[in-house]
Amino acid sequence: MDDTVPATFEDGNTTKTIKGEGTYTVAPDGTVTFVPEKTFTGKGTTLTVIRKDKNGTPARGEYTAVVHPVTPTGWDVISADIQGQKQHGKPKFKGGTVEIGGEEKTVEIDENVAPVLLDPATKQPVPVGTTVKVEGEGEYTLKQDGTVDFVPEKTFVGEAKGVIVQRVDKLGQPAIGKYRPIVIGAKPKAQPATSQDVQGQVQKQPVTFIDSVVDKTTVPDIDHPDVKVAVQKTVPINPQSYTLLDENGQPATKVPAKDPEGNVIGEYTLEVVDGKAIGVLTPNATYHGKVQPVRVQAADENGITVETTYTPYITPVTPTATPVTSEGIQGKSQEGTPTFKEGDKKVPINLDKAPKLVDPTTGKPTDATSVKVPNEGTYEIDENGKVTFTPEPQFKGKTSGIKFNVLIKMEHQQQQLTHQL
Repeated sequence: MDDTVPATFEDGNTTKTIKGEGTYTVAPDGTVTFVPEKTFTGKGTTLTVIRKDKNGTPARGEYTAVVHPVTPTGWDVISADIQGQKQHGKPKFKGGTVEIGGEEKTVEIDENVAPVLLDPATKQPVPVGTTVKVEGEGEYTLKQDGTVDFVPEKTFVGEAKGVIVQRVDKLGQPAIGKYRPIVIGAKPKAQPATSQDVQGQVQKQPVTFIDSVVDKTTVPDIDHPDVKVAVQKTVPINPQSYTLLDENGQPATKVPAKDPEGNVIGEYTLEVVDGKAIGVLTPNATYHGKVQPVRVQAADENGITVETTYTPYITPVTPTATPVTSEGIQGKSQEGTPTFKEGDKKVPINLDKAPKLVDPTTGKPTDATSVKVPNEGTYEIDENGKVTFTPEPQFKGKTSGIKFNVLIKMEHQQQQLTHQL
């Protein structure tokens, strides 16, 4: 061959572009270089290359290019966590490979091209950093490295439909991988509370609410298929959520306390001490017996509610009194001091209040320090409860006696007790 005469294609040119295939270039020595279009695969057009010998006689040779297709691949990824908790997952991508002449060739994923998230509603690409809301599930946000953050709606549980992430290889060919989060349901628990105390006492009892606790299992990924780790996760009770519920099931700060017949016998309230709910019953001083329970509600940080009941019981208090008698001669004064004993140490006799006589004509306590009983005499009481009886001159025999009234101490209230001398 005449090396001074460069090789050409049959049309005399050294470059040839074929639409849908690519560009062919022939070097002076007859070497053909083919640069295919990125989307072209298969057998190319056969081109004729011409060289001449030193006599000018042409020689022809053919060149045919074959382009083997490669397809990038994406893998789905899933994650799992407790209700209300943020999750994330990163779909995996790998460039396509093909073996040519015993050698493996790869078209890598183009790390210089940012991934995109496909909007489930429109199927259109959404750029990195843009949040996509899926109604009934939560919000998805794609990061630069291909990780998808998922913030579930507080009430959503189960397997989400998820979103598709798309990347391209260095030929611009797309590959997709889906991210599917699983939300494990978590529901708080509660235990009924009871208390018992004596009549007239304010009763307080902690109401137990239990955080939502589940075992979260990490789903194995393609790089570590055997890894399974169980981690206990908790959704705490929100201390700001404690409330009583009224008869209509509505939140209330105060609820009437009722006996089994529906009569109001006191009031329920709720206290929060060190993050714990305390049921409080303030009863009427005169009531004892069963009390209808009150409903108490709380919610965890996801807003999932749970309710239970607080049921107090009121034990009766029965103080006692020891009557006193006295004897004396006709026309002379006599005296005696009745004694009173508390029914329970929590409900002592109220020594701050002077005892009173009960007027026989009205049957009610009187503020007067003396009471005259016709045909018998006059009863006089001092601040310590000592009674002095001064009989009428002509009276003799056993008197009809006089009744006493004292107060017993009860929280917030007082109760009258009446005994006879």
